[in-house]
Amino acid sequence: MATNDKAVLKSIIQANKVNHLPNISDNDFFEIYVAEQLLKNYDLSYEELEYGLVGAGGDGGIDCIYTFVNENLIAEDSEIMGFGANSIIELFIIQTKMVEKFKEDVFLKFDRTTSDLLILDNDLEQFSKQYNSDLLRNIGCFKKAYLTLSPEFPKLRIRYTYATLGDAESVHPNVISQADKLRAEVLKLFSDCEVVVDFFGAKEILELSRKVPQDTIQLRMVDTASSPNRNNRGDAYVGLVTLKDYYKFITDENGNKRQNIFDSNVRGHQEGVDVNKEISKTLESETVEDFWWLNNGITVIASKGKFDNNKILTLKDPQIVNGLQTSEEIYHFFNDKPDITDARSLLVKIIVTEDINSRESIIRATNRQTSISSISLKAFDKVQRDIDSYFLTKNFYYDRKKNYYKKLGKKRDRIITIPYLAQAVIAILLKRPNDSKGRPTSLIDKEYDNIFNNDYPIDLYLTCTNLMRFVEKHVKLSSSESDVKKNLRFQIAMYLTLTILGKVVYTSDEVATIKTEFISPEIIDACIGYIEQMFYTYSKGKELSTDRIVKSKEFDDFIIADFQRKLDKMTQYK
Repeated sequence: MATNDKAVLKSIIQANKVNHLPNISDNDFFEIYVAEQLLKNYDLSYEELEYGLVGAGGDGGIDCIYTFVNENLIAEDSEIMGFGANSIIELFIIQTKMVEKFKEDVFLKFDRTTSDLLILDNDLEQFSKQYNSDLLRNIGCFKKAYLTLSPEFPKLRIRYTYATLGDAESVHPNVISQADKLRAEVLKLFSDCEVVVDFFGAKEILELSRKVPQDTIQLRMVDTASSPNRNNRGDAYVGLVTLKDYYKFITDENGNKRQNIFDSNVRGHQEGVDVNKEISKTLESETVEDFWWLNNGITVIASKGKFDNNKILTLKDPQIVNGLQTSEEIYHFFNDKPDITDARSLLVKIIVTEDINSRESIIRATNRQTSISSISLKAFDKVQRDIDSYFLTKNFYYDRKKNYYKKLGKKRDRIITIPYLAQAVIAILLKRPNDSKGRPTSLIDKEYDNIFNNDYPIDLYLTCTNLMRFVEKHVKLSSSESDVKKNLRFQIAMYLTLTILGKVVYTSDEVATIKTEFISPEIIDACIGYIEQMFYTYSKGKELSTDRIVKSKEFDDFIIADFQRKLDKMTQYK
């Protein structure tokens, strides 16, 4: 390791901490920073990165844990069906230490936790007193994905990463021996599994930090036609690209898929559906027809584009807005056969425009050809645009398009995502904190109009955001922050709203009038204490984990009923 690597890395980390999360400890930020660098190719949002953080009491020696299926992050309410055969499941387990050594005890903890939690027959509930709920939740995500897809024989990769500020090239042989034992133990649990154990020191983390996702990519065209710039809205090209050149366009120099160029495609890849089986079959067969004769092609938008004399189109910030299924099949085809030559071509349409209205119109039009259940297309609804515009006036950044503001360098604590806002509205307005905790993504699809409604006052969304952030801030400031309190934050937000409004039945207009700046610390502390006590009262005699309780409708009803009894008693004595 070079002499200055550690000093340079510390400086970079500190600068990032000040800009994004100044109020957390250096050790906690190091966890997030390392995870972000390791998973850079997966283009995770800040919320998704934080979803994998489990480092606290009862973490089993694990700071971060993430499950991906075909490079899609799996959460507890993620839809697993539809990925199909040849899926790739990846489990990342990360431990970070802001020290300059690599120690054996990290692997001893890894080994014990692996033996407890990665045995598929073990009920995670039995470990609820030993391990924290975030760890058990994320292990549950992995088990759900693996067991659901096991009939299709997915590829499994498990990667343990131990990161410090030390020298990864000089790890003590005893530590390496423990890493080898861990690898052998995992292979006893999953025989057909690729197990990787990595040591990352200051040098390796610094190298990852310096890798910036490329936003300018070249696409070699076989032949093209173009249309003139219409009303100064942009240029358009249509042409043929060889399948191999298109594969190079969607992958980086290491053969990894450029996840960030698929951000604007509202469909998820569905490997098992008939149309994708046909695409795969066409790629594998030696047909008389060219590939583009049998395929609808790809649509790409970019902010800037320039042709050179060799028919190479250089695109800035390209986004594949239609053709994800075809792109995925081409990616897998050439990834499995890297040395194959293929003269067939693909039809590609490219629109170059910086006009946001044109870009969003294109995304809408090119994704209406089949039924879509994703909330991504909803991001262009009027209510979503209104929230975005309104939040900007309040120094918030509403991330309708995933990672848009993150890539612009906006501070983490000012970025609000669609799922986060939905969770806040479900807990506060709809009084269903159990669903905020357990089913946020699926509920956005099923009850979109109850969460995002043009008839609600626009202030409602800012109020729900501020109430939720207010609760989270005070839970963190609590001198005895616990696993229980963190998991009760949605119940606390609901109860705080009940307390402020002094009623169980209230309207969106009434919620919108709440001003968090006038809420006293004493009130929020009383609400936190009350909900924590209600949790222990409700859980007494029940063999249920914290996670099960906070996701239960019965617990929410228990809180609301007790609050109503208090109101009735107050009315009685008036």
